[in-house]
Formats: sequence, structure tokens, C-alpha cells
Amino acid sequence: MPSFNFKKYTPHLLIVGAFILLALIYAYPALSGKELSAGDNISWQGMSHEAAQEHARTGEAVLWTNSMFGGMPTYTFYLGKTANYIGFIEAGIQTLLPKPAYFFFIAMLAFFILMNVLGVNRWLSAIGALAYAFSTYNPIIIAAGHDTKMLSLGYMPAVIAGILLIYRSRWLSGMALTGIAFA
Repeated sequence: MPSFNFKKYTPHLLIVGAFILLALIYAYPALSGKELSAGDNISWQGMSHEAAQEHARTGEAVLWTNSMFGGMPTYTFYLGKTANYIGFIEAGIQTLLPKPAYFFFIAMLAFFILMNVLGVNRWLSAIGALAYAFSTYNPIIIAAGHDTKMLSLGYMPAVIAGILLIYRSRWLSGMALTGIAFA
């Protein structure tokens, strides 16, 4: 049975550790219990209140609300039940890193994976990952409360990397990466 070559992957693990450290430093106020007052998150809580109450009362997925705009499907802002069984990965990252920090970590990690799949030098990949995660638009959408938009931007490089692996006939790793990043 082949053994795991730690020496080969040590630089990559150090880079991922640096990503965690940089995300925590950037989001330092979150470590002291402070939270962003993101307006869209507050609005979402108000929009989803009726559907959440109905889901708690009946246990069934609520698919429509009459209280917004004269009627609106709730799948755009609330799902009581979900079939996403990969969510434990994100839950694990969220327990390790507070809310704004994990957005930046996911973006750095996904972009680093993409650059490695493309064959870019690991140190250039790390610099590119920093540039991608901390680009001007990302802190703005996080402050506004566009959490799902940031998560989509964060995971998209990993999706692209998985698709590239599939095209290169690395079926299992490509499907696993694409599936996890899409989920």
C-alpha cells in the first residue's frame, strides 16, 4: 500500500494554512463577536419569517407566499427542507472560521485549486488566490449581505477546475470536485 507523501504536499498545506490565517486577520472583528449589519440579511429574515413559521408548524416545504408582491414562490428566499447532503463540508468550515472569514477562505481555496489544475506554479497560484478572494467587489457584497452571491463566486473556480479534470479524463476526481463545489 503506497504511503502518503507529506513532503510533496507540505507547501500546499502551508499555503492553505496561510489562507486560513489571512482570512482570520482580515475578518478580525468577527473573532471578538462583532457581526456585519448586512441589510439584505435583515430583509431576508423578514421575507422568510412567514414561510419559516409555516414550515415549523406543518413540517412541510412551503412553496408559495401571499404576503410579498401579491404572491411569490418561496424557493427564491426560503427552503425549509433541503436535499443538499454535502452541506456538512460548509458547516465544518463555518465552525472553523467565523462568517466573513469563511467567504474569503473558500474563494482563496477554490481559486488555488483551479490554478493548480491549470498547472500554474503553486506560489503564483497562492498570489492569484489572494487577488481573487480580496478583489474589491467581494468585501462590498459581503457587507451588503449577498451571502449566496459570494458563495457562488467563491466556489465557481472549483467547479471550473472539476470540469477541466473531467475533460482531461480524470473522471473520479473531476466528478467529486465538481459535485462538491456545485452542492
